[in-house]
Amino acid sequence: MCVGAYPARYIRQDPNDEASPPPPSSALTWNDHDRTPKPNPIPHGHSNANIPVVLWQYYGDYPKKWVPGREHPVGADIDFDMVNPAYENLVLSGLVLPPPAAP
Repeated sequence: MCVGAYPARYIRQDPNDEASPPPPSSALTWNDHDRTPKPNPIPHGHSNANIPVVLWQYYGDYPKKWVPGREHPVGADIDFDMVNPAYENLVLSGLVLPPPAAP
């Protein structure tokens, strides 16, 4: 059963520099219009477009840096995601927290 979608649409502080970091999280707010996959609704005969967007990956492979001889920057293995506030409890219910630290 599919509970929701988790699209990736990357944004950068400088849209002209592939190695530019993402905007600070304090500058980001959830916006349903920008997070809904297009076209919406998806044409007849395809997947149901009424599946909610639960999370949004807004930056991948952080931090990125330019390497001589490479056409695109290379990055690390940290991805930044934002939870749709309307589905925060759903996301939290699926998380497995680590055990508490020993006293």
